[in-house]
Amino acid sequence: MKQIKIILAFLSLSLGANAQLRNCEYFRELKQAPETGFYDIKMGSAILDREGFYRFYELNDKDTIEIPYLISSSRLDIYERKFFKDLKIIDKSYETGKYSYATLVVDTNLIYSEVYLNFSEPSFFKDVTLEGSNDNKNWKIIIENEKLFRYFKDANDQYYRNKIVFEPVTFKYLRAKIDNSNSSKTDVLSASIPLVKEKVAQEGELVESLQVRSEDKKEKKTIVECKFARSYAITDLEVDVQNKDNYRRDVQIEFFNPVNGKDKWVLFGTGILMSGSSNKLYLMQYNFEDFQFKSSRMRLIINNLDNRPLNKISIKPFTHVQNVKIKLEKDKKYVVGYGNPKDQRPLYDIDYFSSLIPLGLKTIELGNEIKIPHIIAPVQKPLIGNKMWIWVALIVCVLVIGLFTFKLMRSDNKQEE
Repeated sequence: MKQIKIILAFLSLSLGANAQLRNCEYFRELKQAPETGFYDIKMGSAILDREGFYRFYELNDKDTIEIPYLISSSRLDIYERKFFKDLKIIDKSYETGKYSYATLVVDTNLIYSEVYLNFSEPSFFKDVTLEGSNDNKNWKIIIENEKLFRYFKDANDQYYRNKIVFEPVTFKYLRAKIDNSNSSKTDVLSASIPLVKEKVAQEGELVESLQVRSEDKKEKKTIVECKFARSYAITDLEVDVQNKDNYRRDVQIEFFNPVNGKDKWVLFGTGILMSGSSNKLYLMQYNFEDFQFKSSRMRLIINNLDNRPLNKISIKPFTHVQNVKIKLEKDKKYVVGYGNPKDQRPLYDIDYFSSLIPLGLKTIELGNEIKIPHIIAPVQKPLIGNKMWIWVALIVCVLVIGLFTFKLMRSDNKQEE
C-alpha cells in the first residue's frame, strides 16, 4: 500500500509538471547520484524496443526540466587527447589483394590491453589481427580476426567500432594485419592507447535462447538454431567452440522471417570461426526502428566441407544497447520517459562538447518500468442504446404522422359534402 502511494505521488508530481513526460507511455526512476558529475547509464532493449525515443527529466517541486545526454560511441575523437598516448607509425606495407600492415611503437614498461585504430576510409568492415614484438623482428599473435567497422544507416546515424581489447601485454611494438582479400586497401592513419583505465562496456545485451543443433550430412553443414522468447534485433554473436583440433570454418547467419504465411530464412551476415580467435560475429544489416529486422528465431550455418563437424558449439546472441553519458546533480530526482511513438531523437548542445567528458565514468542504475496512466475521456452513450427501441420510435412516428394525415383527409371530405 505504501509503495502504491509513493508511485501515485510521484506520478502526480511528474505528470502535472510536464506535457512531454505525460505523453510518454512509461518511465523509470534513476538511482540518486552520490555526487555531482557525469555518469554512464545503460539503456537496454526493454527501452530501445519501444516506439519513439527516450528523454531524461529532473523532477522538483515546481517544474520538470529536460536533461541533455550524449549517446556513447567507441570513437576516439570524442575524448580529449590527454586521456590517450598516440603511437608512432614506423612502417606500412601492402600485399595486393591480401593484407595491409601497420607497425606501431609503444613505450617500454607500459602495460596496456586496448588500442584504437583510425582509418582513412569513410566506411569499412575489416578483420584485423594484432601482433606484438619487443625487437620488431619476432612477432607473437595477440588476438586474431577482430572486427572493426564503420558504416552508415543514414546521414546522422552510424555504427562504429575501432577499438581492440585483449589481455594485458607489455610489447614495445604492435603490428596491425588487416585483411583486404574481400575489399579495397585500408590505410591506418593513427593509433592510440588509453592512459586512463576504461570500463569495458558490454557491446550488447545477452538474449537467452533455446538452442537446437542438427547436421545436414548431404550438404555437409552444421546448423545451430536459437529460439528467443520474443523478437529481437540481434546485433552480434559470440560463438564458443570446444574442439580438440584446430579449425577454420565459413559460416552464415540467418533470421526467420515468414512471408505471406510461408517459412523463409533471410541471410543477415557471414563470418569465420577459427581456433585461437574470439569468434565474435557482427551483423551489418540491422535497423533498430524497423520491425522486419527483428526475429524470434535465428540460426548459424557452419560449412564443414570435407571436415568432421565441430565438437561442442554454443552461441551467445546479443541485442542492441546504448550507453548514454549524462550530468547529474547530487540528491536530485531524475527519471527517463519513453514510449511516445511521435517522439524523435533529441538534439542537444552537449554533442559539440563531448571531448570534455572524461573516461572511466561511474554508472547509475535505472529502476523498474512503470506504465504512465492516461485519463481517457468517457464516451457519451446514446440516450437510447438498444436498436429495438429506435425501431419502435420510428414506427410510432410513422403511425402518428399517418393518423394526422387520415384526420386531415376526413376533414376535407366533410367540407366537400
